[in-house]
Amino acid sequence: MALPMTRPSKRKNGMYYLTKRVPADLIAKVGLDVINRSLHTKDPAIAKVRINKELQSLETEWAYLRSELVTLTHKEVVALTRQRYDFFTDQFGDNPPNPASAQNELEMRTGVENSVERLKVWYERAAIQLLKAHGVNVCQPTREMLWREIHRTDIQSLKNIICNAEGDYTPDPLTNRFPEWSPPKSSTESGIRSETSFDELFSLWEREHRAANKAEGTIKDYRQKWTNLSEFISIKDAAKVTKKQIIAWSDKLRFVDHLSAKTVRDKYLTSAKAIFQVASDRQVIPANPARGYSIKVQDRNLTRPKGFTDEEALKILTSSLGSPDDLGGMNNSNKTAIRWVPWICAYTGARVGEIAQLRKEDLIKEYDIPSLRITPEAGTVKTREYRNVPIHPHLVELGLLEFIVNAPDGPLFFVLKNAKDDPRKRSESVAKKVGQWVRNVVGVEDARVAPNHGWRHRFKTIADDVDIPPKYSDAIQGHRDGKASSGYGERTAKALCQTTFGRGSQPWRYFT
Repeated sequence: MALPMTRPSKRKNGMYYLTKRVPADLIAKVGLDVINRSLHTKDPAIAKVRINKELQSLETEWAYLRSELVTLTHKEVVALTRQRYDFFTDQFGDNPPNPASAQNELEMRTGVENSVERLKVWYERAAIQLLKAHGVNVCQPTREMLWREIHRTDIQSLKNIICNAEGDYTPDPLTNRFPEWSPPKSSTESGIRSETSFDELFSLWEREHRAANKAEGTIKDYRQKWTNLSEFISIKDAAKVTKKQIIAWSDKLRFVDHLSAKTVRDKYLTSAKAIFQVASDRQVIPANPARGYSIKVQDRNLTRPKGFTDEEALKILTSSLGSPDDLGGMNNSNKTAIRWVPWICAYTGARVGEIAQLRKEDLIKEYDIPSLRITPEAGTVKTREYRNVPIHPHLVELGLLEFIVNAPDGPLFFVLKNAKDDPRKRSESVAKKVGQWVRNVVGVEDARVAPNHGWRHRFKTIADDVDIPPKYSDAIQGHRDGKASSGYGERTAKALCQTTFGRGSQPWRYFT
C-alpha cells in the first residue's frame, strides 16, 4: 500500500504527521527509508496548512544533500553570513534584551575563534541552516571558514544589540561589509573539474589517526592498501568512487590476486572504510562508498595449535643457545636478538615487536622484583598502555639481568646510527630477522604457526595448564579487556584432564 505523500496522516493519539518516503539515492545519507515528522497539531485544517511548509522544508533539505560539494571563496562565505546578521536584527532590532545579558553572551564567545573544535560546537548548526537555505553544500575547508565568519558576524550583531539596548540606534556602519550573495557555479557550469584526490583523503585520515595517538604502523599498512585501491579505480576523483567499484576491487583481490577472503575483509576493506568514513564525516565527500559492504568469511579448519608445540619450542630455545659464530655474517645486534628475544617471548607471551624494541632503561625493579617495562615510549605497544612484566627466575639464571646491566644505554637489540634513524623500523627489522632464523635455520617450517607470534599463543596455553588465572596472564601479555585473549592458546589434554578429574588423577588407568 502506498504511503501518503502529501496529506497529513493521523495517529492514534490524534496528532497529525507528515509521512514521506526517502528517495532511494538519499537513503544512505538520511539513514532512514521513511520520514515521519509531527505537525504538532490535532486540528486537520491547521495540519493541511503546515504540511505544505514541512514538504517545502524537506525538499530543500534533500536538494542540499544532493548538491555538489563546492569550495566557496572567502567573499562568498562572508556574503552567506548576511542572513545570519539579518536574523539577529529581525529578532532584537526593536526590542533588544538587557545589555548585561548580551554582554555576558559576548564574553562567553571570547576566544572561540582560537579552536576549530569549539567553532564547530558553537556554529555547526547555524552553518547547516545557512547552507540548506541557500541550497549549497561545501567541502570541509569552506565549512571551517564559514564557522569563523558566523562567529565574526555574531560578535558584530551582539555589539550592535548592546548599543541598541543602551539607547543608541545609530545604523551599524559595518553592515556594508557584506557583499551581495550569488549562488556559485557548479564545476560543470564553470568548465572546471573539481576533484578530490586519493592523496587528500589519505592525508585527512592520517591526520586524524595521529591526533588520536594511534599506532604508526597502521599508517604504513593503510597506505599500501589505499594505493592499491587508487591504482585499481579508473577515475582520479575519490569523491566519485561507488560501492560497485569497491565490490569490483575486492573481487579482483580475491579472484585475481588470490588473497584470502579474510585478508580482503579485515585488511583491505577495513582500511578503505576507515579512510572514506573520515572524509565523509568531515563532508569532504558525499558518502562512504564502502559502508555496508562486507565479505562472508568461512572459518578455516584448525588442524594444529596456533602456538609452538613442546618439540618446536625446545628446538628454537636450544638453538638460540648455540655459538654466535654459527650465525654467519649477521651483525652482532641481530645475533644478540636471536639469543634473547625467543626466550623473553617464551616467558612473557609478549608481542615480538615489544621485545625487539626494549631499551636498557626498561629494566626496572618493582617491589624489589626485577621486571621489564613494556612501554609506548620505546616504540609501538598495541594497547598504547605500559605494563610491567616480572622477569622469570629462569631468565635470571640464564644471565638476562647481567646482559641488560652491561649493555650500553639505548635499545638492547639494535643500534641507532643517527638522530634520523627510526627505532620502530629498526625493531621491525630485528623481529623479521628472528622470524627468518626460526624458519630457515632452526627449521620450524610449518606455515600454520607464526615464527614469532607462536610464543604468544603458547604462553596462554601454558598459563591454562598451570592454572594461572586469566586476569594475570592477560595482564602479563597486555590483553586489555579479555576479549582478544579468548582467541589465544589451546586447552590441552593435560589441562582438560586436571580440570575434569582433579589434579594428580590418572584417568588412563581405566583403559588398562
